[in-house]
Amino acid sequence: MIDINKINPTREKRERRISDQSSSHQLDRTELVRELTYTNLTRLRTMAWLLILFMLVFISTHLLYINQISQDRILDTAPVILASRLIVVITAIIFLTFSGKLAAPEKIKNHHHWIVKCFTLVNLIYFAFITGLIQSVGPGIASSYIMVVLASAALIYFDLRDSIFIYGLAWVVMTITVWYFQTDWLVSFSSFLNCSVITVLAVYISGVIYNARVREYVNQSLVVRQREKLTASNEMLLRLSYLDTLTGIPNRRYFDEFLAREWANAAQNSQMVAIIMIDIDRFKMFNDTFGHQAGDYCLQRVAAKLNDTIRKTGDIAARYGGEEFVVVLTNTELREARLIADRLRRAVSELVINHPGSPAGQITISLGVACGQPGEMTPLESLIAAADEALYQAKKAGGNNCVGIKKAV
Repeated sequence: MIDINKINPTREKRERRISDQSSSHQLDRTELVRELTYTNLTRLRTMAWLLILFMLVFISTHLLYINQISQDRILDTAPVILASRLIVVITAIIFLTFSGKLAAPEKIKNHHHWIVKCFTLVNLIYFAFITGLIQSVGPGIASSYIMVVLASAALIYFDLRDSIFIYGLAWVVMTITVWYFQTDWLVSFSSFLNCSVITVLAVYISGVIYNARVREYVNQSLVVRQREKLTASNEMLLRLSYLDTLTGIPNRRYFDEFLAREWANAAQNSQMVAIIMIDIDRFKMFNDTFGHQAGDYCLQRVAAKLNDTIRKTGDIAARYGGEEFVVVLTNTELREARLIADRLRRAVSELVINHPGSPAGQITISLGVACGQPGEMTPLESLIAAADEALYQAKKAGGNNCVGIKKAV
């Protein structure tokens, strides 16, 4: 149930204006970068563990069988390959240490983006170097470089600028090592051509995947924003449906629901409920004298004063209809309710709204107070009828006073 005491039409308009302005802005790039970096870190951490596992297997195999190899060219490159694999293992361990295991994208910091780029670049450079080094042993295809570049392009999100820089630098290292270690220019050119095509393809694939992910993020964000905006609009409409459009206080619909709910709560807790029926004295004469605009202004001022005077949590003032208002007091005995009613009467008199047709020369109100405790023999309608009867007696007595009735429990 909406808390009617929190409704403020001015506030609602301001919130709606802010919502409309925020929906027209571009999506926050920072949130997108965090989301992509978080995904990259998660995938790279898995890849780092796999790299450590495979490299340790390769290093163990290298140490076990190196003595059985008799080719000098392979033996010459073996220490370099072993050292490079150890560097990869150390790099992976450093990456796992500094990247940390993050629980959510909100934990992403600026340095995580650089960690992703550096770790990816180091591994691409390693495989580019190994590709060139393998060429010194004999003709072969650059399968390791091709595999890693394509895997990185498919799994890691980089924008166009980062893709060109990372894959381009790896391609430069691969080109230099291939031409340096391979003496046969035809083999070198073939490897160079293959790796160049794959590098360009990797940049293209990376761009396609990155743009697709951005579009998906944008669409998801728009759906979320539209859902939030729709929910806020529905809540605002619901709150406004409980307001009286003229006075800005709760209307008859909210009064009916609120009183029924509080009556049920009082029945469970064995508490008293009091209501005060209020009527502006000789209001028709006021309208006839000053016109309906002045009458509306009078209603607004009286409603505001009533609403401000009963500022106890759980109590409400509502417009009952026409020039009639009603106040609901929860967990309140008759004596206290009559004191509150008299305070409301004096508060309205302090407005000093001129009314020549009134004996007091100004706007006054009459109040009927009824108090009761829910029970099988005390229906809610009888409480309202008792308050209405008390109001009638107050009006009959000349107005500008209050009459209280306590219903039987």
